Amino acid sequence: WRLAYLTLGLFLGCPLLGPAAPLAFFASILVARAGLALLDERGEPVGARRWFLYPPLVFIYVDLAIVALILPPLPLLVLAIDAPPELLAVRDFFFGGLPDPFWLSTALLIAAAAGTWWLGLGLALAGFRRAVRWSFWPFADWFEPRHGLRIALVGLVIAAVSGLGLTVVL
Repeated sequence: WRLAYLTLGLFLGCPLLGPAAPLAFFASILVARAGLALLDERGEPVGARRWFLYPPLVFIYVDLAIVALILPPLPLLVLAIDAPPELLAVRDFFFGGLPDPFWLSTALLIAAAAGTWWLGLGLALAGFRRAVRWSFWPFADWFEPRHGLRIALVGLVIAAVSGLGLTVVL
């Protein structure tokens, strides 16, 4: 139980530590994984300790999943909505030749970029099943290549539909 208490203490103490908060957060993740590995090695169930060990892991795993899904197409969205003056040349490069209605062309272009990203991400996840399971342990023991292929299929459909829409608009 000591590792469980230490994990929760480090995690909950992060807001109080100021500049040392990232270090304490990273330490809470390492201690949580060490505690879970120790329990797994001994063959003991996690039981009620999950309430102490899981919070930092859930926090970081959900953040990583969200970043992996939306971060790459996000700059296009930011540029399309309102580009600062120093990035107007970049915006014109991506969106300058788009026909009217501009909002529809921009939405289709961003959807095509997101779909292409999800297609590649899904194929990568399907190919690296063991890496996904290790990275998101103990929550991704169920992950199989078919789950990555489902993400890739969604990406393919979105990219294809938005690509078709772009050809019609252009």
